[in-house]
Amino acid sequence: MPQETETITIVPSDLEFRNWDKRFSKEIRFPMPNDYCVRHEESPISFKKNQWAAIISWLKGEIKDGYGSISEPAKEIIPWDEARFGKDQRRAKYLVKHTNDGNICWCFDEPDKLGDAIQYYLKGEKSPFSQEQSADGEVETILTEAAREGRRILFYPSSGEDLKWVFDIDCDMVISADYLYGVNTESEHRRSHWKGCIKHFGQEDVKLLSSTKEARVYEFKGKRGIHLFKENKEVLENIKNTGNRISCFVGVCDGCREGGNTYCVNDPEFLTQVVSISSPRMLYITDHSNIIPYDTYKGKCAVHNLEYILKDKRFFGSDPTICKSNQHSGGYGNVVHYMVSNHTPTVYEWRNQRLRVTIEHDNIANHFSEISGALLSNYTKRVLEERYCFPESECENKIVTVDHEYFRPSIGKNWSSEESLRKLLKTCEENKWDTVGTTAFGENQHSGFIGILDKWNGQYPKWIRLFHLDSNDYAELKGKFAVVTTTVGKSSEQ
Repeated sequence: MPQETETITIVPSDLEFRNWDKRFSKEIRFPMPNDYCVRHEESPISFKKNQWAAIISWLKGEIKDGYGSISEPAKEIIPWDEARFGKDQRRAKYLVKHTNDGNICWCFDEPDKLGDAIQYYLKGEKSPFSQEQSADGEVETILTEAAREGRRILFYPSSGEDLKWVFDIDCDMVISADYLYGVNTESEHRRSHWKGCIKHFGQEDVKLLSSTKEARVYEFKGKRGIHLFKENKEVLENIKNTGNRISCFVGVCDGCREGGNTYCVNDPEFLTQVVSISSPRMLYITDHSNIIPYDTYKGKCAVHNLEYILKDKRFFGSDPTICKSNQHSGGYGNVVHYMVSNHTPTVYEWRNQRLRVTIEHDNIANHFSEISGALLSNYTKRVLEERYCFPESECENKIVTVDHEYFRPSIGKNWSSEESLRKLLKTCEENKWDTVGTTAFGENQHSGFIGILDKWNGQYPKWIRLFHLDSNDYAELKGKFAVVTTTVGKSSEQ
């Protein structure tokens, strides 16, 4: 055993400790109070045994300075020149030692475990945490094997503690994530969170296979579960990089309204990343979504609201038995199921000498850059700006918002679908739009459209693009159009 006055040199790699703060792999300048730089170093540092003991006590929160604080102890207590750790995730935890050759800095998470690692090293004993911390590599191994075996992955981002109900969904493996923003580097919060998960599982057996700073690997109802304390996008990247496909995506009660999530997992930006690695048929479960306008608060899924298109994926729930679920109720409304599959737009075309009209089973957001202008509802305009993040200036220049009777003539007085078409044509002429886009309108009452289009002699538009999400829209009009294979340039009949 080393004597109290014996000098002991420790290199970070000597310790069975992996939770060094990766944010400080590059140098960051702290202008106050002493204008020094913080960057985690793998350099050796030497102290006497009794000094290491004081550092261990500080890391474990057992000693305080004269002001009763453990975050910044006095130099008489801790021999390092700078030492700090805060309670929230944004503050650095570091030890700095000034030397003739520059600063030596250790930046770390979970100070209590670093204290334990140093203590076990000084005793010459193997840390019991070494096997636990190796589980991070185990997660990647499990995901790689799952991809090789073709296992069906359920992904539940920002899951919270209630995981039990998703194990009743048809899948082979459950991957959930909860970053615990603001407290994620504090081990006691993660332990408390996992205890909450266990409480939700109830009396049924949960077998914990391994535990680490970043994950809990476990089994429940014969299925493997991985609960990750990571940001959702990082977990999604892990799934992608290991070659997996998502068979079920759960966007339920994710905390975007309350709970600290900085974005909604059902928004187009994140959902686009999910469906880019989805299986050929993916189950999508959500209790709220700005891009799928069903009325969850009333628990209704009207037929015309059962479809949506995002990029090259189609969301549909044509069978009411898979559209409603009593499995779980989130904080927003009823949970709804959609199937997601690959989508190739069907396009119908009509032409005369002056004008071209296409009916496209596609999302106008996929083609917004291709059109001169658009007639849309205020809701659709807001979705394009806020959810698809199209520049507000571009939307203002391109979009003319129209009242509800444009889309649903039956609610207006002395209004018809033909009046909606005339409004579209006049708006194009006034704004000199060559190509105009609009979403489904007219409530499938389009018998007079061809006659109006044939008689139109204005200079604008040259091309009217009728986008629709419900496959039943424009059913009568499609019978008068030809099916084509492309909307680009000169079309060719199938």
